[in-house]
Amino acid sequence: MRIRTYSLGKSREVYLMRLVSLTRVRIDGDVIEEFVRHTLQYVDEMVIVDNHSFDGTGDILQALQAEGLPLTVFKDDFVEARAELITTYARRAFDSTRADYLLLLDADEFVRADSRIQLEAILSALPPQTHGTVPLESYVPFQSDHNEARTLARIRHRLACEKAQFKVFLSRDFADTPDSVLSPGNHYIQLSDGSPLPPTLLPGVRLAHFPVRSILQVQLKALLGWPSVLA
Repeated sequence: MRIRTYSLGKSREVYLMRLVSLTRVRIDGDVIEEFVRHTLQYVDEMVIVDNHSFDGTGDILQALQAEGLPLTVFKDDFVEARAELITTYARRAFDSTRADYLLLLDADEFVRADSRIQLEAILSALPPQTHGTVPLESYVPFQSDHNEARTLARIRHRLACEKAQFKVFLSRDFADTPDSVLSPGNHYIQLSDGSPLPPTLLPGVRLAHFPVRSILQVQLKALLGWPSVLA
């Protein structure tokens, strides 16, 4: 792994890993900027696939790129999120970014870890050729402040009871294992014969999940997303 040094004000931090995120977005304009700025606290680069967003998501991503943020954005026109499609994106991301770990995130999932340094320490403690898994904690807009635009500041209540769900952080070994594939939703890995490839739970790391953020967001998903499904 490379050792790179970044100057952060008067302090300096040494990152031993190259961390990259991969996200496929569709009609996430209400949250995409906050998601990008938050995620870049933990990764060196973000790869984003824009899938039929008609709500300005693409324009926001272009503006963020114009700021000089390390984003690679491309578009696809596949309606489905088939396992082989997501797997192809992941292999391409490993090839183009030379990532040590690839964080598979949706635009409504925000990494919760104390710091980038802590996240690296947790990943470094994994055995070689091991993938990580991170639990989702779902938040709901209960009694939220509608004058607050930031999702993380506005939506503070978690579900009291939710189904256990996890997302995968892929090690580079995935790029070198051609018979492994991702499940739709990036919840687990399996071999081509269907047998699961169990990842290791990352202690102290979670994903804050915000699937419902406002009435308008749900309406846009329904009204703008449905024509894509029909197409």
